[in-house]
Amino acid sequence: MLKEIADRLYSDTPAQTIYHYTSLPGMLGIVADKGIWATEAHFLNDAAELNHFSHCLDMECSAELEKASSSQKIAIIQQFRDWIKFRSEQGPLLFVTSFTEHGNLLSQWRGYCTRGQGVSLGFSPATILKSARNAQFSLGRCIYNSEKKRLLGQKVFAAVLQIAEDRGLDSAAHPSQSYWHTFGFLEPDLLRVAILIKNQAFKEEAEWRIVSPAMNNYVEPEILYRVGSEMLIPYLKVPLVTEPNSEALFEQVFVGPTQHQNLAVNSLSMFLSRSRACTKVVNSLMTYRGK
Repeated sequence: MLKEIADRLYSDTPAQTIYHYTSLPGMLGIVADKGIWATEAHFLNDAAELNHFSHCLDMECSAELEKASSSQKIAIIQQFRDWIKFRSEQGPLLFVTSFTEHGNLLSQWRGYCTRGQGVSLGFSPATILKSARNAQFSLGRCIYNSEKKRLLGQKVFAAVLQIAEDRGLDSAAHPSQSYWHTFGFLEPDLLRVAILIKNQAFKEEAEWRIVSPAMNNYVEPEILYRVGSEMLIPYLKVPLVTEPNSEALFEQVFVGPTQHQNLAVNSLSMFLSRSRACTKVVNSLMTYRGK
Protein backbone atom coordinates (compact mmCIF):
# COMPACT_ATOMS: atom_id res chain seq x y z
CA MET A 1 0.00 0.00 0.00
CA LEU A 2 2.72 2.49 1.00
CA LYS A 3 5.09 1.17 -1.66
CA GLU A 4 2.47 1.86 -4.33
CA ILE A 5 2.14 5.45 -3.10
CA ALA A 6 5.91 5.93 -3.31
CA ASP A 7 6.18 4.23 -6.70
CA ARG A 8 3.59 6.59 -8.18
CA LEU A 9 5.71 9.57 -7.13
CA TYR A 10 8.56 8.17 -9.21
CA SER A 11 6.49 7.32 -12.28
CA ASP A 12 6.84 10.69 -14.08
CA THR A 13 9.58 11.47 -16.59
CA PRO A 14 10.84 14.99 -17.45
CA ALA A 15 9.53 16.25 -20.78
CA GLN A 16 12.56 18.43 -21.47
CA THR A 17 16.24 18.94 -20.70
CA ILE A 18 16.98 19.02 -16.98
CA TYR A 19 19.93 20.90 -15.50
CA HIS A 20 22.46 20.39 -12.74
CA TYR A 21 24.15 23.52 -11.36
CA THR A 22 27.75 23.15 -10.25
CA SER A 23 31.16 24.84 -10.23
CA LEU A 24 33.87 24.61 -12.88
CA PRO A 25 35.88 22.11 -10.75
CA GLY A 26 32.68 20.10 -10.29
CA MET A 27 32.08 20.07 -14.04
CA LEU A 28 35.67 18.99 -14.73
CA GLY A 29 35.18 16.07 -12.34
CA ILE A 30 31.91 15.02 -14.02
CA VAL A 31 33.54 15.04 -17.46
CA ALA A 32 36.66 13.20 -16.29
CA ASP A 33 34.78 10.52 -14.34
CA LYS A 34 31.70 10.38 -16.58
CA GLY A 35 29.75 10.34 -13.37
CA ILE A 36 27.81 12.63 -11.06
CA TRP A 37 27.85 12.81 -7.27
CA ALA A 38 24.86 11.95 -5.09
CA THR A 39 25.11 13.54 -1.64
CA GLU A 40 23.72 11.92 1.50
CA ALA A 41 20.42 13.64 2.27
CA HIS A 42 21.30 14.73 5.82
CA PHE A 43 24.18 16.78 4.37
CA LEU A 44 22.22 18.72 1.74
CA ASN A 45 22.31 22.54 1.77
CA ASP A 46 18.89 22.73 3.41
CA ALA A 47 19.23 21.01 6.79
CA ALA A 48 15.44 20.71 7.08
CA GLU A 49 15.01 18.64 3.88
CA LEU A 50 13.88 15.37 5.44
CA ASN A 51 12.05 17.04 8.32
CA HIS A 52 9.56 18.83 6.08
CA PHE A 53 7.44 15.73 5.46
CA SER A 54 7.92 14.67 9.08
CA HIS A 55 6.09 17.87 10.03
CA CYS A 56 3.24 16.94 7.66
CA LEU A 57 2.94 13.52 9.27
CA ASP A 58 3.10 14.99 12.77
CA MET A 59 0.13 17.20 11.91
CA GLU A 60 -1.77 14.09 10.79
CA CYS A 61 -0.90 12.40 14.07
CA SER A 62 -2.34 15.34 16.01
CA ALA A 63 -5.53 15.41 13.96
CA GLU A 64 -6.11 11.66 14.21
CA LEU A 65 -5.40 11.51 17.94
CA GLU A 66 -8.34 13.82 18.53
CA LYS A 67 -10.65 11.39 16.71
CA ALA A 68 -9.15 8.04 17.71
CA SER A 69 -11.29 5.91 20.01
CA SER A 70 -9.56 2.51 20.16
CA SER A 71 -6.58 1.97 22.44
CA GLN A 72 -4.72 0.23 19.59
CA LYS A 73 -5.05 3.17 17.23
CA ILE A 74 -4.02 5.64 19.92
CA ALA A 75 -0.93 3.55 20.73
CA ILE A 76 0.07 3.32 17.06
CA ILE A 77 -0.29 7.07 16.51
CA GLN A 78 1.62 8.01 19.65
CA GLN A 79 4.40 5.56 18.88
CA PHE A 80 4.59 6.69 15.24
CA ARG A 81 5.01 10.29 16.37
CA ASP A 82 7.82 9.27 18.76
CA TRP A 83 9.47 7.11 16.10
CA ILE A 84 9.47 9.96 13.56
CA LYS A 85 11.25 12.26 16.01
CA PHE A 86 13.84 9.60 16.82
CA ARG A 87 14.54 8.56 13.23
CA SER A 88 14.80 12.10 11.86
CA GLU A 89 18.42 12.12 13.00
CA GLN A 90 19.16 8.41 13.37
CA GLY A 91 17.74 7.06 10.11
CA PRO A 92 19.46 5.22 7.26
CA LEU A 93 21.51 6.82 4.52
CA LEU A 94 19.79 8.18 1.42
CA PHE A 95 21.80 9.66 -1.47
CA VAL A 96 20.44 12.37 -3.76
CA THR A 97 21.38 14.38 -6.85
CA SER A 98 19.29 17.42 -7.78
CA PHE A 99 18.26 18.72 -11.20
CA THR A 100 15.98 21.54 -12.32
CA GLU A 101 13.84 22.28 -15.35
CA HIS A 102 15.39 25.77 -15.55
CA GLY A 103 18.93 26.04 -16.88
CA ASN A 104 19.43 29.76 -16.37
CA LEU A 105 17.88 30.85 -13.08
CA LEU A 106 19.50 33.60 -11.00
CA SER A 107 18.52 32.06 -7.66
CA GLN A 108 20.21 28.82 -8.72
CA TRP A 109 23.40 30.61 -9.76
CA ARG A 110 23.50 32.33 -6.38
CA GLY A 111 22.55 29.31 -4.30
CA TYR A 112 24.50 26.45 -5.84
CA CYS A 113 27.49 27.84 -7.73
CA THR A 114 30.83 29.32 -6.73
CA ARG A 115 30.72 33.00 -7.61
CA GLY A 116 32.06 33.58 -11.12
CA GLN A 117 32.62 29.84 -11.69
CA GLY A 118 29.10 28.49 -12.17
CA VAL A 119 27.90 26.23 -14.95
CA SER A 120 24.51 24.66 -15.59
CA LEU A 121 24.80 21.23 -17.21
CA GLY A 122 21.85 20.21 -19.39
CA PHE A 123 21.09 16.47 -19.46
CA SER A 124 18.60 14.64 -21.61
CA PRO A 125 15.88 12.95 -19.53
CA ALA A 126 16.81 9.64 -21.17
CA THR A 127 20.42 9.92 -20.00
CA ILE A 128 19.46 10.67 -16.40
CA LEU A 129 16.77 7.99 -16.32
CA LYS A 130 19.13 5.33 -17.70
CA SER A 131 21.93 6.42 -15.36
CA ALA A 132 19.61 6.37 -12.35
CA ARG A 133 18.20 2.94 -13.11
CA ASN A 134 21.66 1.54 -13.85
CA ALA A 135 22.73 2.63 -10.36
CA GLN A 136 19.47 1.36 -8.81
CA PHE A 137 18.36 4.94 -8.14
CA SER A 138 14.88 6.34 -8.86
CA LEU A 139 14.01 9.62 -10.61
CA GLY A 140 11.24 11.71 -9.08
CA ARG A 141 9.77 15.22 -9.24
CA CYS A 142 9.69 17.32 -6.06
CA ILE A 143 6.33 18.41 -4.64
CA TYR A 144 5.82 22.00 -3.43
CA ASN A 145 2.06 22.57 -3.48
CA SER A 146 0.64 22.72 0.06
CA GLU A 147 -2.62 20.97 -0.82
CA LYS A 148 -0.82 18.14 -2.63
CA LYS A 149 1.48 17.69 0.35
CA ARG A 150 -1.47 17.63 2.75
CA LEU A 151 -3.32 14.98 0.72
CA LEU A 152 -0.14 12.93 0.35
CA GLY A 153 0.43 13.12 4.09
CA GLN A 154 -3.09 11.83 4.69
CA LYS A 155 -2.60 8.91 2.30
CA VAL A 156 0.76 7.97 3.77
CA PHE A 157 -0.48 8.22 7.34
CA ALA A 158 -3.56 6.11 6.56
CA ALA A 159 -1.35 3.47 4.94
CA VAL A 160 1.01 3.36 7.93
CA LEU A 161 -1.91 3.08 10.35
CA GLN A 162 -3.55 0.27 8.40
CA ILE A 163 -0.33 -1.72 7.98
CA ALA A 164 0.52 -1.35 11.67
CA GLU A 165 -2.95 -2.58 12.65
CA ASP A 166 -2.65 -5.55 10.28
CA ARG A 167 0.83 -6.56 11.46
CA GLY A 168 -0.06 -6.16 15.12
CA LEU A 169 2.21 -5.37 18.02
CA ASP A 170 5.57 -6.90 18.84
CA SER A 171 5.04 -8.58 22.20
CA ALA A 172 8.81 -8.85 22.75
CA ALA A 173 9.34 -5.09 22.50
CA HIS A 174 8.92 -2.50 25.23
CA PRO A 175 5.24 -1.41 25.38
CA SER A 176 6.22 2.12 24.30
CA GLN A 177 7.80 0.69 21.12
CA SER A 178 5.55 -2.27 20.34
CA TYR A 179 4.79 -1.02 16.80
CA TRP A 180 8.25 0.25 15.92
CA HIS A 181 9.02 -2.96 14.02
CA THR A 182 6.34 -1.98 11.49
CA PHE A 183 7.62 1.57 11.17
CA GLY A 184 11.12 0.22 10.55
CA PHE A 185 9.74 -2.09 7.89
CA LEU A 186 8.08 0.89 6.16
CA GLU A 187 11.00 3.30 6.58
CA PRO A 188 12.58 2.88 3.12
CA ASP A 189 9.34 3.89 1.39
CA LEU A 190 8.67 6.68 3.90
CA LEU A 191 12.08 8.12 3.06
CA ARG A 192 11.47 7.83 -0.68
CA VAL A 193 8.38 9.98 -0.21
CA ALA A 194 9.95 12.43 2.26
CA ILE A 195 12.92 13.30 0.04
CA LEU A 196 10.60 14.65 -2.68
CA ILE A 197 8.70 16.99 -0.35
CA LYS A 198 9.96 20.59 -0.34
CA ASN A 199 8.99 23.95 1.06
CA GLN A 200 6.75 25.94 -1.31
CA ALA A 201 9.25 28.83 -1.09
CA PHE A 202 11.51 26.85 -3.46
CA LYS A 203 8.81 26.23 -6.07
CA GLU A 204 10.58 28.14 -8.86
CA GLU A 205 13.40 25.59 -8.81
CA ALA A 206 11.08 22.95 -10.39
CA GLU A 207 13.40 20.29 -9.01
CA TRP A 208 13.81 16.65 -9.98
CA ARG A 209 15.91 14.23 -7.97
CA ILE A 210 17.56 10.88 -8.43
CA VAL A 211 17.34 9.01 -5.15
CA SER A 212 19.18 5.94 -3.92
CA PRO A 213 17.61 3.09 -1.98
CA ALA A 214 17.80 3.56 1.80
CA MET A 215 21.03 2.11 3.22
CA ASN A 216 21.58 0.95 6.79
CA ASN A 217 25.05 -0.41 6.00
CA TYR A 218 27.67 2.34 5.66
CA VAL A 219 30.72 0.05 5.60
CA GLU A 220 30.25 -2.23 2.58
CA PRO A 221 28.77 0.20 -0.02
CA GLU A 222 31.32 2.24 -1.98
CA ILE A 223 30.60 5.47 -0.13
CA LEU A 224 33.09 8.26 -0.80
CA TYR A 225 33.80 11.38 1.25
CA ARG A 226 34.64 14.96 0.37
CA VAL A 227 35.66 17.80 2.64
CA GLY A 228 32.83 20.23 3.43
CA SER A 229 33.12 23.57 5.21
CA GLU A 230 32.93 21.92 8.64
CA MET A 231 32.86 18.14 8.17
CA LEU A 232 33.28 15.22 5.81
CA ILE A 233 30.37 14.85 3.36
CA PRO A 234 29.43 11.30 2.28
CA TYR A 235 28.47 10.76 -1.35
CA LEU A 236 28.08 8.10 -4.02
CA LYS A 237 29.29 8.36 -7.59
CA VAL A 238 26.56 7.65 -10.18
CA PRO A 239 28.03 6.67 -13.58
CA LEU A 240 26.47 8.52 -16.51
CA VAL A 241 25.07 6.31 -19.25
CA THR A 242 25.18 8.20 -22.56
CA GLU A 243 22.97 7.69 -25.56
CA PRO A 244 23.91 4.92 -28.05
CA ASN A 245 26.47 6.05 -30.65
CA SER A 246 27.14 9.27 -28.74
CA GLU A 247 29.85 10.34 -26.30
CA ALA A 248 28.08 13.59 -25.40
CA LEU A 249 27.27 13.90 -21.71
CA PHE A 250 25.28 17.13 -21.97
CA GLU A 251 22.69 18.51 -24.38
CA GLN A 252 23.83 22.03 -23.63
CA VAL A 253 25.72 23.97 -20.96
CA PHE A 254 25.02 27.46 -19.63
CA VAL A 255 27.92 29.58 -18.41
CA GLY A 256 26.92 31.41 -15.25
CA PRO A 257 27.40 35.07 -14.34
CA THR A 258 31.03 36.17 -14.51
CA GLN A 259 32.95 39.33 -15.35
CA HIS A 260 34.38 37.83 -18.54
CA GLN A 261 31.49 35.84 -19.98
CA ASN A 262 32.62 35.78 -23.63
CA LEU A 263 36.04 34.43 -22.65
CA ALA A 264 34.41 31.94 -20.28
CA VAL A 265 32.10 30.70 -23.05
CA ASN A 266 34.98 30.37 -25.51
CA SER A 267 37.27 28.43 -23.19
CA LEU A 268 34.47 26.11 -22.03
CA SER A 269 33.43 25.50 -25.65
CA MET A 270 36.98 24.48 -26.52
CA PHE A 271 37.22 22.14 -23.54
CA LEU A 272 33.86 20.45 -24.07
CA SER A 273 34.46 20.05 -27.81
CA ARG A 274 37.85 18.48 -27.16
CA SER A 275 36.27 16.19 -24.56
CA ARG A 276 33.32 15.43 -26.87
CA ALA A 277 31.09 16.09 -23.89
CA CYS A 278 28.92 18.82 -25.44
CA THR A 279 28.71 20.95 -28.59
CA LYS A 280 26.39 23.71 -27.35
CA VAL A 281 27.61 26.24 -24.78
CA VAL A 282 25.29 29.13 -23.98
CA ASN A 283 26.01 32.50 -22.36
CA SER A 284 23.66 33.10 -19.41
CA LEU A 285 23.78 36.86 -20.19
CA MET A 286 23.49 37.53 -16.47
CA THR A 287 25.78 39.59 -14.29
CA TYR A 288 26.07 39.92 -10.52
CA ARG A 289 25.81 43.34 -8.95
CA GLY A 290 28.28 44.55 -6.41
CA LYS A 291 31.55 42.93 -5.37
